[in-house]
Amino acid sequence: MDDAAERAINRWENLAWIHQAGDLTCAIRDLEDGGVSCGIVLELGERQFLVTAGHVLCRGHALAFIGPDGETPIAEVRRCSRYDGKVDVGFVEVDEDSAPAFVGFAREDTLLTSLPRGESLWIGVRGCPAQYYKPQGPDRVESTDFTVPGKLVPQDEWPDSWITESFGAIRLSTSRDLLVTYPEMGGELDWVDKRGNPPRPCDLRVPHPNGFSGAGMWLLCFSRHRGSEVQFPDLKLVGIQGGFRKRLGCLRGTRIRCLLNLIAEDYSALGDAVEQVEKQSRNFQRRQRRLAGGGQQR
Repeated sequence: MDDAAERAINRWENLAWIHQAGDLTCAIRDLEDGGVSCGIVLELGERQFLVTAGHVLCRGHALAFIGPDGETPIAEVRRCSRYDGKVDVGFVEVDEDSAPAFVGFAREDTLLTSLPRGESLWIGVRGCPAQYYKPQGPDRVESTDFTVPGKLVPQDEWPDSWITESFGAIRLSTSRDLLVTYPEMGGELDWVDKRGNPPRPCDLRVPHPNGFSGAGMWLLCFSRHRGSEVQFPDLKLVGIQGGFRKRLGCLRGTRIRCLLNLIAEDYSALGDAVEQVEKQSRNFQRRQRRLAGGGQQR
């Protein structure tokens, strides 16, 4: 493959990060303590949720969504909202008044509850790092969201010493966690804007992941339409980012299945929707296996 073709594919993939993942990513601010973090807006059944890391949510605190028009209050974190410190994932139901502030919602066919087997699974963490927040006044904050790519660390490659690692109050669990490599902070990002144009040199650097809590962890796959041989980038939400260990050079995330189980505990009527996600995930895995070798993962 020549350099021009490689650049074209990279731009195509970057645009997928922006338009498939970026529109579903939001920056959020805790209106009580001013903390900033990230979230994903999710539609399951006929309900909408703001999904984030469990440690982001504090009972009784109000949250605001940071959008292009400034902050839009979302909800107070009440008892009906759930966050699990051991799983480190949580959600707040979005009411009808707040829903129009979001660009779009991740739907059931966007979620992937199990990962395909492969040697080089690329995971992009799409979020809003704190160092790129720009206060515009007491009631207005602007944010920049972009993707930092890394590779999934297969669980059979986790050294025994990692199992005792602590990400804050969380200890690693093979049934719950994903580990994704994180590039050297301050390095250059291979990044394009919404029109596919690269930014000016040195505009953005790999940030410290502070503020990434609650960011979506997206698997870069390739799919094709029925009857077509043309493959296209297809992102799947596989986890919610919740921790970072510089010594390991890894981000930790909670698998989407753990989130869905938590939602189903509170919303029994969504049990069918959760099962549908599981079914779609199995079908997606079968389609990926039918893609003959090349192209589904780079």
